[in-house]
Amino acid sequence: MNPFNEDNRPEFEENVQIVKIKSFYTEQEARLYEAHLKAAGIASFVTDANTITAIPLGVGGIGLHVKMQDVEAARRLFEDLESSARRSDVEVSFHDADQAEIEYQRALHQPIGSNWLILWLILLLIGLFIYQALRS
Repeated sequence: MNPFNEDNRPEFEENVQIVKIKSFYTEQEARLYEAHLKAAGIASFVTDANTITAIPLGVGGIGLHVKMQDVEAARRLFEDLESSARRSDVEVSFHDADQAEIEYQRALHQPIGSNWLILWLILLLIGLFIYQALRS
């Protein structure tokens, strides 16, 4: 049994309204959200994964569907997931890092404005080269 086959959708009762709660560009992201919904006890299914994978149009056409009655619970779950993802992007742990790794991470996250003097010197040199080239 292939868990990613679109024929393996959960069974819904008749006359239950199904809504597309979120659209995705990649099947992997859609399946990840679907797994979180399943873990929370919310029945869901993914649509159009095969079509968008075969013909990538970049339109976010992979859909994740839930029952209308589960929309609010699913949205709260998505908000929690996305806020924890934002926090994990911001919080960088240096518990096992050596000094070189710490300096590298600081350099990556250092704002460009702190190197403004070097930037101005480079621009000045480029300007001088252009001026010299136009003069001759």
